[in-house]
Amino acid sequence: MKKLNKRQKKFVELVATGISHGTAYVQAGFSPNGAAQSATNLLKKTYIQEYLLSIKSETNDLAKDLAVNTRLANLQILSAISNDTDEKTSDRISSIKEINTMQDFNKQVEKTENTTGLNVNIEDIRDRIAKYL
Repeated sequence: MKKLNKRQKKFVELVATGISHGTAYVQAGFSPNGAAQSATNLLKKTYIQEYLLSIKSETNDLAKDLAVNTRLANLQILSAISNDTDEKTSDRISSIKEINTMQDFNKQVEKTENTTGLNVNIEDIRDRIAKYL
């Protein structure tokens, strides 16, 4: 990829934030005369497009990381509530329900043949769990 100068980098970074191309062009230090057309021409250059794509990709990766970290933090908080015997039972149950929702445990599961050789009764397991809550 061709090395971009400071103004080109600034322009691409501003475009990546979502502001208009012409405005980004001027704010990057280019002449305001014919800014919209000049910005369009600059954006047609392959090395500019590649840099813009790399910025957008990096931004998407950061957003995904933030979402995952936020989800994990929420699960940790809910897990702490559900395991805290000093919490009200209704709060503990609510936190477990929310964890199940976040983990998609509430969806209908298709019945399949039991290949483990174990005789599992889901209702019996639920009743046993309920005794501890």
